[in-house]
Amino acid sequence: MDLFSLVCVLYITFISVCLAIIFLADSDVLTFISAHFGKAPEGEYDGKVVWVTGASSGIGEALAKELARCNAKLVLSARRKEELERVKTECRGINPSLKDDDVLVLPLDMVDLESHEPSLKKILNQFGKLDVLNGGGQFGIVSSAAGKVGVPNSGTYTASKHALHGYFEGLRMETYGQNIDITMLCPGPVFSGVLQNACTSKPGEKVNQQQLPTDKKMTAERCAYLCLVAMANRLNESWMSPLPVIPFLYLNAYQPYLASKIGKLMGKQTFQKIRDNRDTLKKD
Repeated sequence: MDLFSLVCVLYITFISVCLAIIFLADSDVLTFISAHFGKAPEGEYDGKVVWVTGASSGIGEALAKELARCNAKLVLSARRKEELERVKTECRGINPSLKDDDVLVLPLDMVDLESHEPSLKKILNQFGKLDVLNGGGQFGIVSSAAGKVGVPNSGTYTASKHALHGYFEGLRMETYGQNIDITMLCPGPVFSGVLQNACTSKPGEKVNQQQLPTDKKMTAERCAYLCLVAMANRLNESWMSPLPVIPFLYLNAYQPYLASKIGKLMGKQTFQKIRDNRDTLKKD
């Protein structure tokens, strides 16, 4: 076999493997490779101080529990103190070696900007440092697949997630050379309370949609593990979702014109099913 033929065979093999991962795995190619051959979260976060916001439920709670398995020291923040205390108890149950003062419950409303600095001081007073979410460390930002592609009837949600990417990608460039890593985490549908608590177009009204066993969702635990894999391997961005989200994200990123045409053929209702985590293979 000559050199040209060898290169062709290797290229075709590479493309075939990538396509297999895109259509069969529950994450993007780099995250999949990192999960199997990269750094393990258990070694990367052992003894590190990690501040988890939104830790009272959903992906934030699952992240806290995965970090507890990694023997990380935790700061748990959200608005509901009683739920944070529950998560703390469960984290210590997962890892009995965690002492009471290894997990700090720190109630916080993220929109109360004046509370940020006093909260950081409390963390530094207790642990003397902060490894994840600080200068000279690492940011893990939970965005969404909606931060990469538009979602019907979710304009404000989609816009807010796109804004996260714009802000933190700008911050990434501003902090080059300062030993700060930023990982954008983009889950698709995940089992959580998001559709129960999501707002409608009417002020004060919530969607209040319940989860169904047939929903096409990723578990919060699996999502949290893949998030930590991406962070441990310092990936700039990571996607995680069951089919058909990952292939469409790749198509939208590399062939936006084709993605638009396919999107029109699929129709609004199909995308709404994907958004609402319903089984797109079943007819209503």
